Amino acid sequence: MNDLQEYSDNLQTVLRELPLAEIEKVIEVLQTARADGRTVFIMGNGGSASTASHFVCDIAKNTRRDGLPLIRAVGLADNMALLSAYANDEGYESVFAAQLANLVNRDDVVIAISTSGESPNVVSAVRLAKRAGATTIGFTGGGGGELAQIADMTVSVPSRRIEHVEDVHLILEHMITSRLREGIHPSESLTIDGHSPFSIDDAELRSLDAAQTAATQSDLALRSDEGLFQQGWKTQDVLKRMLAVSLESVRAASGSAVLINGDLVSAATGYLSHRGKTWETRGEDLGLVLDSGLAGWVVRNKKPVLIPNTHDDDRWLKRDWEHSLPRSVISVPLISGETVFGALTLVNPHLKHFTEDDLVLVVALASGLAYLAAQASVEAGPAV
Repeated sequence: MNDLQEYSDNLQTVLRELPLAEIEKVIEVLQTARADGRTVFIMGNGGSASTASHFVCDIAKNTRRDGLPLIRAVGLADNMALLSAYANDEGYESVFAAQLANLVNRDDVVIAISTSGESPNVVSAVRLAKRAGATTIGFTGGGGGELAQIADMTVSVPSRRIEHVEDVHLILEHMITSRLREGIHPSESLTIDGHSPFSIDDAELRSLDAAQTAATQSDLALRSDEGLFQQGWKTQDVLKRMLAVSLESVRAASGSAVLINGDLVSAATGYLSHRGKTWETRGEDLGLVLDSGLAGWVVRNKKPVLIPNTHDDDRWLKRDWEHSLPRSVISVPLISGETVFGALTLVNPHLKHFTEDDLVLVVALASGLAYLAAQASVEAGPAV
């Protein structure tokens, strides 16, 4: 009985000492992967293989919620035929890396579970994932071993007792799954220059889905019949179309294109785009973004900006509900002649995503947008 009590007491001590800040970072990475449609790969050996399978089951099935995308999760310890084939033909150290070589893409997430952090097949797979540009996460115990040294982030259970480490790894996956099931509150999701693209309710999101389908069909017709733009389009039409083109050109996750009415506080109109949906926005919040945010700085200074990490730049308007999610951003002014009439801002949730070449491309797109929008404004009258 005393042995049982001691085990329980020691486990409670370990739980009290968990690195909660590191767990929060893991949750943020998985939230971003979910929003971006990335794949989460999970692996482990022995008891950790069982934990990996459990983790895949939970985040794939038990995080489903209306209004949020599904999480794509793949277990690398689950296909026994493939696992044994690689082990037999290429050696057990290759069983996870060989699978990842076939599947992993840049910005995917790879979670490696190892109580010691020294499993050669796990370490090999993490190294391959890093070369592929994936985000790597290690769940370890004790000192963390080599896994803790090479993974992008590590949650190390403060115990060297294998049973406790495996206990807590299972608890961790349940904690993470529970948070992911709660989802991201609309105001906590990715933002566009401080403005939340989800300040709309579920009914509006469903209507946006239908609108997006119609817009896609119209877009296909435009491409086949009259090229990028139609004759007679109004300024807003050009603005919306160019936002979509810009997002696609530099692989941005979200963005905004905003027109102004002479002074920065009075925004004429704007378009927000996130996860393939685009909608018009107006109002005081948009005015605040132009007055105090990055888009406003770009308009006032008539200069394009590339920010590798929004945490390091005060020009990015930070809201209380943004928490600690850094982003990379490009923002450029829309200029026709000497007149600045708006700003185009593109966002990616990954640091240093955009390059100088991307900035040059967006500046060129913005110049074309400014010319076309100015022409549309002359032909069709005021924007609003």
